[in-house]
Amino acid sequence: MKRFFNLWFTCLVICLLGNSTSNAQCADGSTTNNVAYDTTISFPSGVTNMQVKFPKFNPENGMLTCMRMCITIGGIIDTLAFENRDISSAQNFNVSFARNDLLMGPGITGVLLSNFNRDYSFNLAPDDGVPKSGPDFAQVTKDTIFGTLSCTMISTESDLNQFYSGLPNDSVSYNYMINGGITFSSSPNVNMTMLTSGFVRIAFQYCTCPSASLPFNAKYFNAKKTAAAKAQLSWTGFDDNSDYYYEAEVSTNGRDFTTLEKVPKNQSNANYQVPFTAAQGGTYYFRLKQVYANGYVRFSQIRQVDLEKSTFTKFSFLPNPSSGNIGIKFATIMTAPLQIIVYNVQGQTLINKKLKVNDLSYLQVGSLSQPGVYWVKVIDEQTGEFGVQQLIIK
Repeated sequence: MKRFFNLWFTCLVICLLGNSTSNAQCADGSTTNNVAYDTTISFPSGVTNMQVKFPKFNPENGMLTCMRMCITIGGIIDTLAFENRDISSAQNFNVSFARNDLLMGPGITGVLLSNFNRDYSFNLAPDDGVPKSGPDFAQVTKDTIFGTLSCTMISTESDLNQFYSGLPNDSVSYNYMINGGITFSSSPNVNMTMLTSGFVRIAFQYCTCPSASLPFNAKYFNAKKTAAAKAQLSWTGFDDNSDYYYEAEVSTNGRDFTTLEKVPKNQSNANYQVPFTAAQGGTYYFRLKQVYANGYVRFSQIRQVDLEKSTFTKFSFLPNPSSGNIGIKFATIMTAPLQIIVYNVQGQTLINKKLKVNDLSYLQVGSLSQPGVYWVKVIDEQTGEFGVQQLIIK
């Protein structure tokens, strides 16, 4: 008969270890630092699904160049015992112990998977009448099995952004799942004892560059509510000769940020301002990113503003992606003059013109010859409300 038993873990432990190192360099040529977290999380007996959280990185402590995570699982056969109760014949028992662990969450493509299996075979003589001893009895105790090592590493700016946070006690969450058990074949006339435990090691590590190697050339960053659906982002730059630009970002949950506007630096150390209009009511989170030509970034602290829904009319591009032409179609007629600004990912203004929406037909704004991603801002010059959408030129 074939039998299957789910694993009941008496002690499943998660350890965050920083055993790996990174050879990446910071902007000043120094080697990156490694930041790891050591903690222990116990799984109650029988639990096979749990949420695991790790601290996000505070941008005030530097910048991230990579995140590396590895998992290795282990299983322990505390006791696995069989005793043949058949007095007339010998018995052969084949046992397979297997487990698969999966980790899913930010920075992981698909899942991180670690697994193991081990087979046991017992040849037992007929029952000799003496319990737990003799040739009719066999057992395994304290046998530790290590699974495969599975790792993931991310180093791109867009992927690393999700691990930054200026919010206190902010964390990144992962789902951990366990799937395993023991299968064996036996006759009904057998006594079996099975006690198992297990553990999983997770190495979670940030590669960082110190703040001193990448100065943040902005101070007094603030987000202030200026109307029911409007906010004003402002900061002061003490800009130098380095090659970088500023990027204002917005989020509705404090974790996932999108670009609001890209602003080139100003050598005159002027004050910067970026307006924002909410498409719907709620809490909005803002941060400022400084992007260097070599790909490194620095972040400001996060500012929070509660806003109401904007009444600014909706618009769309036709087509999008486009082969070069920029055409806009509005949902409603707008009597006030509009200002149309098109800028590239470096924050450089490429088109700046005014128009009026006298009907709902397609309006030709201009054309772009270089393929890439662009941003188009439409401003109502009468109310100051505006909308921003992304345009792709193929």
